[in-house]
Amino acid sequence: MITDYLNEILHICCEEFEITRDEALSKSRKERYVYCRMAFVHTVKEKIGLNNKEIAAYIGCTHCNIHHITTKFKTSKYYDIVLRRIRRKIDELKI
Repeated sequence: MITDYLNEILHICCEEFEITRDEALSKSRKERYVYCRMAFVHTVKEKIGLNNKEIAAYIGCTHCNIHHITTKFKTSKYYDIVLRRIRRKIDELKI
């Protein structure tokens, strides 16, 4: 059940950044991929309340990577706008 929510949130994030699921879950450091993963992690923590270990298991990385994303990312006006759009889409779907 929770996986369905995670899949839907990841799908919305991927649409917003115009990348595929495989690209979002890859180990690549391309900016769009990283921002998509950041948006996914922040959205999941906010909307579902999963811990770092649970998110890491879904993404396929370590909980340390998730901790880094949630504490060390750069904020930008562009990123904030995209996050708002993602949240709005999720709210419309009642996730």
